[in-house]
Amino acid sequence: MEIKSFLADSVTYEFHAALGQFMNYRYVLEENEPDRTLYMAVPAHIYDSFFKSSFGQMVIRKSGLRIVSYDSEKGGNRRMDKLEKYRSYVTELIDKYGNYRPACGDIETQKVCDEKNDHYQVVSVGWHDNRRVYGCSLHIDIKNNKIWIQHNGTDRSIADELTELGVQKEDIVLGFHTPYMRQFTDYATS
Repeated sequence: MEIKSFLADSVTYEFHAALGQFMNYRYVLEENEPDRTLYMAVPAHIYDSFFKSSFGQMVIRKSGLRIVSYDSEKGGNRRMDKLEKYRSYVTELIDKYGNYRPACGDIETQKVCDEKNDHYQVVSVGWHDNRRVYGCSLHIDIKNNKIWIQHNGTDRSIADELTELGVQKEDIVLGFHTPYMRQFTDYATS
């Protein structure tokens, strides 16, 4: 975690310096410790005034910046923003279902986590006897701060698992239902 205080008079100047330093750290981590994720910690008031702006949200989305805000007035308590929590929950589910292995055949289960574009999948690839096996068993996207379940080929309710993790039903879209049918579920329509 890279902690930034943003003490200079210009928040934009501090942001440019912090982003450049963050990207350099991330490149080094990707080369040396690819399984680790780097976060930038910023004061809560800076997060609220700068990173929640349309410009700040665009930079977060395009750069793949991971942010944790902290309240320096309250002893440094940190809180993850909603998008980071949702990414964490979705990644947890992808890890869980991506660890299941088929009982027969030479089939590889792949976990696909594109955190920059917020696309997540569990895909099976391989052979069973002389038949090619290829298919997506789980596909989740995060769009506009909502979790879209695009495909659920498991025998479990992924939406229920997300609500158990703390996601509000109004932030879950059952993308595999038609827009018309979504209004009859307990979840968001879009």
